[in-house]
Amino acid sequence: MNRHRAGAIVFVVTACLPAVALAAPPAPVEVDVDPSPAADLYLKRRPPAPEVPNLPPELKNRLLATEKQADAKRDEAIALLRTFLTHARSGPGRAEGLFKLAELLWEDARRQFVADADRYDREVEKCRRNPGSCARPPKQPDLDVSESEKLYVEILQKHPKFRRTDLVLYLAGFAAREDGRAADATARFQKLIAGYPQSPLFTDAWMMIGEDHFAAGRWEKARHAYEIIIDHPDSPTFDLALFKAAWCDWKLGQTQRAARRFKRVLDLAAEAERSGSRRERRRRAQLRDEALDYLVLVFTEDESVTADDVYQFLASIGGERYSREVLERLAELFFSQANYERSVAAYRYLIGLSPTSAAAAEYQRAVVKAYVAALQPKNTIAAVKELSETYGPASAWAKAKTDDGDEKKRQLAATDKLVLEVGKSFHATAQADEKARKRPNLAAYRRAAAVYEIYLGSFAKAPSAAEARFLRAEILYFKLRDYEAAGDEYLAVGKGKPVGKYHKDALLKAMAAFEKARPKNINTAGRKELLPVDRKLAEATDLYATLFPADPAIVDVIFKNGQLFYDYGEYDEAVKRFGLIVTKYPKHKNAGPAGDRILAALGHAKDYENIETWARKLKKAPAFSSSKQQQRLNRLIVDAIDKRGEQLGKSGDYQHAAETYLRISKDYPKNELAAPSLQNAGAMFEKAKKPERAAEVYLGVAKRY
Repeated sequence: MNRHRAGAIVFVVTACLPAVALAAPPAPVEVDVDPSPAADLYLKRRPPAPEVPNLPPELKNRLLATEKQADAKRDEAIALLRTFLTHARSGPGRAEGLFKLAELLWEDARRQFVADADRYDREVEKCRRNPGSCARPPKQPDLDVSESEKLYVEILQKHPKFRRTDLVLYLAGFAAREDGRAADATARFQKLIAGYPQSPLFTDAWMMIGEDHFAAGRWEKARHAYEIIIDHPDSPTFDLALFKAAWCDWKLGQTQRAARRFKRVLDLAAEAERSGSRRERRRRAQLRDEALDYLVLVFTEDESVTADDVYQFLASIGGERYSREVLERLAELFFSQANYERSVAAYRYLIGLSPTSAAAAEYQRAVVKAYVAALQPKNTIAAVKELSETYGPASAWAKAKTDDGDEKKRQLAATDKLVLEVGKSFHATAQADEKARKRPNLAAYRRAAAVYEIYLGSFAKAPSAAEARFLRAEILYFKLRDYEAAGDEYLAVGKGKPVGKYHKDALLKAMAAFEKARPKNINTAGRKELLPVDRKLAEATDLYATLFPADPAIVDVIFKNGQLFYDYGEYDEAVKRFGLIVTKYPKHKNAGPAGDRILAALGHAKDYENIETWARKLKKAPAFSSSKQQQRLNRLIVDAIDKRGEQLGKSGDYQHAAETYLRISKDYPKNELAAPSLQNAGAMFEKAKKPERAAEVYLGVAKRY
């Protein structure tokens, strides 16, 4: 027995022992025969209970009170009925009592089944978590309605004119079916059909007979039973019968007839969605899903059927509105069957139906997945490119104003994720292949790099762009040996914001890549400009120094960068980098050489003013603290002042030149250039038309020297 039929038959107490008619009018009561995934496919509507003989007021009141007490009071009601039946040996009162007692016993059996099922579920979960604790699998509970069935049989045998014999036949048949006695069940259902053709349970009985034939694979007989129900469109099982008849058509090879019936099931679901009850909507929604699935199976029977054939057929039977869902399921089924070519064709057809919809991007992703699954890398890359360009952030599809803007954002995020995943999958495959073959498969690595490039072309601003760019750079550097291109990618990662986990490694590798990309044996002498690759190297170095100043190796990096500019004669840039070392890292081993290069660079540039400035700064640096270095710097300062005065004089700025010369005798009076610098100062004052100042300086020379 199917344990999911816990709610097999739920009765509302409306009829009881015979005596006096109940005051309340009869109301319909539902018989729920299967709450499994196809639960509502078996919903039965129980007919209204007719009037029953009046009961003695005292007994009636007591019974009504017990009926309201649910499970705790059910036993009391059953006991009262049993007591009543011991006295009511015959007559209509006994039939009513038997009927009511069977109903309560059935409900009690259902209550017990629910409790047993709950305990069974806990035991199964316990065994799953701790298999060693279970000596044997838990026993699945059964719904035991045998006592109720005996009471129904007594009614049928001893009270053949009972007012609801049709219902008793149905319930007795159902009980026999639950007990696995198909022959007994069928006999009772057939008796109901033959004797009570006007009964509300007429079509329910045919449904039970049809289900037995269906379960046994007797498709013709099952379809016959279902078609009788179809002739009664008001039957509560009409929709299920229509669905099952379509299934039988399909099994019997009558595919077009099956498709038309499945389409009618879809129409019923659409009608229920507009105006049906909640239960009707739920049941028909379940049927709708199954109808779509089987409709798809109908179309897969013939290998020659194309997506357009499916669409045109649905349109011809008025089912065009279902075409998208059918084609989606058709494409999914082809994919699950590894029939990737037909899956791709179906998805491309769907795209053609609504190329600007949000779903179009999803269909194109499905095309990519199909080619990946089919191990067709060339087609995969082409599909990825189409996906990124047609449905990426910069595409006309993304920019078009539609009502599904939020859905498009979700689709963009999914596309971003898939394209990167394809690139990483290709990358991992290339690495695994290299590990197995002990040599790189360059074609495989190129494919991965190509997908990363496609991703970056559309998602350069995405959060995962740094990862994609870094991984592409890794392939270019280590496998394809395209060093400058690798350096470009690494540098782009380093320039990205915010600083992330790839920045440091990327900038270090950028420097290494640009080093390798430099032309071999290049002579920098006499060059006026850096090579483009050298300028990139300098940019990477500067950026690294800015972002990671605490790195112990940073000074060596900066020094190397400064030397690069020095070698090319770009002395301003060289001085900036050497100056950074002297001022921020004065105790580093490279501080002294950096200071020397500052002075040499300024000397080459004849920048005497800055030579003086830097020489004075270096006098305070630990690397230049020795007496010898101090004397050297003093000489450089004096020489720089002297050369600066000379420069100013030649430029015609005589007064400024004179003031510059005076600083030598003032700061370094004992230097050998002190006296000559005063004479030069006097000469500059004369040229500046300042005879009094010139005379004053000359007198000073005579007096001091």
